[in-house]
Amino acid sequence: MSPPLPHLRRALLAGALLAAGLGASPTAAETRSARGVGAAPASGAPAAPGVRDAAQRAALREAVVQVALGLLPPDADPAAARPAVEAAIGGDALDFTNRFRVVVDRGVQPRSVLTDPAVSREYVVEVEAAVDAEKLRARLGKAGLVRAPPPAEAAPRSGPIDLALEGIPSARTYAEVRRALVERLGARSAIPRELAPGRAVLRVEGGPAPEALLAELAQVLPAGVGLEPLPAEGEGLRARLLLVAPPPGEPADPGSAAAAPATAPPAIDTVEPKGY
Repeated sequence: MSPPLPHLRRALLAGALLAAGLGASPTAAETRSARGVGAAPASGAPAAPGVRDAAQRAALREAVVQVALGLLPPDADPAAARPAVEAAIGGDALDFTNRFRVVVDRGVQPRSVLTDPAVSREYVVEVEAAVDAEKLRARLGKAGLVRAPPPAEAAPRSGPIDLALEGIPSARTYAEVRRALVERLGARSAIPRELAPGRAVLRVEGGPAPEALLAELAQVLPAGVGLEPLPAEGEGLRARLLLVAPPPGEPADPGSAAAAPATAPPAIDTVEPKGY
């Protein structure tokens, strides 16, 4: 197996941000759009690895908080309720996000968002997120911040469950897998939680039951892309993506990674000079 492509992680991040339509299916529950600005301490330019990702997570969390504050009763004081709202949301705002995109990447600049006086420079990102208001309202109801909604009458969706994918050969193949989960298997969302060269962990909500997910996913992947189940590490599912030759007489899907010329490396880093 060839070593992971050097810029795959950044390309996968770009796919997660730009392929907004992959985040939710047309049957998703109530969704509200909100913007959030987030920042992370930065000691210099260019920023150290991971600083932009931290700012992006902070911006996404702020967008979810803004939607949550809008769900509070009319007589609630948003400033007074904010600490309780943030505690109810917990540590990962992606749990309440169907899709998101970066609106403005401001990069490293003098501190203006963070309040810590020890920080002199920060990396700032602004995102726009589609937030699952129904799921967020239920969480706020459990915390006693809003009246809990009545039990849903529809059949419960499967998940969420983490799907770890190994051996991802290109950003295009990664996008094909997410598209198959949402558009072919009916998953409510397939949000990236971890991204690294050749590897991604998707939080899949809705769609097939966990015990059937890998088998059904293998059936709907494009020609030339295979799926090999692997032993799980803790909770969740794990599989390796494979490039396979199509059956004799059947051409590869023109959009699949297997259709790319063997001698031409995939175009991975083409968005901006920063590689995002």
